[in-house]
Amino acid sequence: RRVTLLFLLLSQGPVLLVSLIQLLLITSPAGYHWHPHGIYQQLQIVNGFFFFLYLLCALFAMILSAGYVRYSLDLIRRRPSGYSALLSPLSQAGRVLRLSLLIFLFTFLWTLGLTILLAMLLALLRVILPLYALDFAALLLAFVYWGVLLNRVLRYSLAYHVLLDYPDYTARECLNESKCMMTGRRWSFCVLIL
Repeated sequence: RRVTLLFLLLSQGPVLLVSLIQLLLITSPAGYHWHPHGIYQQLQIVNGFFFFLYLLCALFAMILSAGYVRYSLDLIRRRPSGYSALLSPLSQAGRVLRLSLLIFLFTFLWTLGLTILLAMLLALLRVILPLYALDFAALLLAFVYWGVLLNRVLRYSLAYHVLLDYPDYTARECLNESKCMMTGRRWSFCVLIL
């Protein structure tokens, strides 16, 4: 439990701290002296700086997430584990970040493609169906949309496990292995998550 608490504090704490500092800096008149003629440029600089901090926090959280997966694997396999498991993927930070980027890219592309398809279907149904049936059709399409998207995302759910178990695999090989491992198991994994 302590390792989980530490993981949550280390992964979410910096983001909350940066958000609080940003909020105090922008809203407090005493905290920062805004020049009335250059407020737009000053806000751009401040927001750019905080965007960089948020990006660093997200990268650190990705590495910590892989560390928490390592900790969980060690617990399941009854190996001695502790706080050091959270930081163990630091030596593989590049691989973890490449895998995270690849998962984000594929998830984004699936979401974009499905959103475009959904918008085209809704536009077509708007022409074909009467108004009273359009709401039901839109609701049905929304369920199908989220079901397909969840199905696609669950394919990548074991990618970090594969990455940590097979250090010689590339990020793409980890994704492919995760897809193979999740074939026929996505529904039970979804129920487990719920």
